[in-house]
Amino acid sequence: MARELSTAATLTMGQTTEVNDVSANTADWDFALIGGLGMQFEVGEDVDLGVEARYQLGLTDGSVDTSTVAKNRTFYIGASLFF
Repeated sequence: MARELSTAATLTMGQTTEVNDVSANTADWDFALIGGLGMQFEVGEDVDLGVEARYQLGLTDGSVDTSTVAKNRTFYIGASLFF
């Protein structure tokens, strides 16, 4: 479950940049399924390297407009260093 943090949409065309508030067109909440895997490797005596990947599948429509279906889908890859 995620709560909307920002509703600013930025459009850049050449030298012109336009920022619009699109909060009236988006839903406040998003429900999703998230799954992922992570692994940690020892690369030194007191140093570990971690890698992870996860996928988010949006379950709810983020658009208020009934003619448009906008669902979140996100793939994430990350790396971390532990010492």
